[in-house]
Amino acid sequence: IRPEPNAPLPRVSVLLSVYNEERMLAAKLDSLLAQYYPRELLEICVADDGSTDSTPAILADYAARPEAQGVLRVFPAIGNLGKPTQYNRMAAEARGEVLVFNDARQVLEPGTVRAFVTTLSDPSVGGATGKIVYRTPEGEPVMVSAYWRYETWLREAEARVHSATGASGPLMCCRREHLRPIPDELVLEDMLIPWWVVHDGRRFVCCAEALAVETFAALPRHEFDRRVRTAAGVWQVLRADPRMMNPLKSPIWPQFWSHRCGRLLMPVFLLMMLAGALVGVGTH
Repeated sequence: IRPEPNAPLPRVSVLLSVYNEERMLAAKLDSLLAQYYPRELLEICVADDGSTDSTPAILADYAARPEAQGVLRVFPAIGNLGKPTQYNRMAAEARGEVLVFNDARQVLEPGTVRAFVTTLSDPSVGGATGKIVYRTPEGEPVMVSAYWRYETWLREAEARVHSATGASGPLMCCRREHLRPIPDELVLEDMLIPWWVVHDGRRFVCCAEALAVETFAALPRHEFDRRVRTAAGVWQVLRADPRMMNPLKSPIWPQFWSHRCGRLLMPVFLLMMLAGALVGVGTH
């Protein structure tokens, strides 16, 4: 990545869809309003996805605060439509040249937006994902699973070769020109958006300085559900952008099939190796 130090700062629109987030919303909004970025170039769009708790009241309170004037835009609820629909709704009215997608559960470090903008000042880069940092409720660092450390390393390695095949959904960005309407039923917009960037001729990279902090409270069952959801979502994304199935049209075709599909076939490969070993034992 070769950032341009003298590049003019673009207008940035942060997009956030919330549903029944009364416990975490205040901390999230505080972190967005505390970003080290010129106020006249920052827009925070928050869409209420039909919350039934005190989320609408919290949004109204923040919208009335002096520090949020001209920065925070609240999109009132029109139903529980899902995050992709709310992203489409906000993107249609957002004024930013750079769009930052994030979730309510993680708070952003103050330099996150600026780090994304610096990365995108490289004209070859069309989008980026940030890094999720896990901490205990007391603020102590958490050693995450070996699986997730490997996944993060693999994504960074792919980005050094060309582009990452996916992003961290709670923290990613892209240039506005690469965004299309996201299918309403999609569960992995954090995979489809990077593919759009890559297939438009730019790179999708990792920005280590863009940080989101999450309080670690994952349970094994939740982790299993998340992985099943991810595996199923891959097929949705392939339907939405079938260019990834053609090695002549996708520059990251090898990374995708190795990373996303080769991993799913590992049990089959291991069983084949076992069968071969047993045949060898019987033969020799």
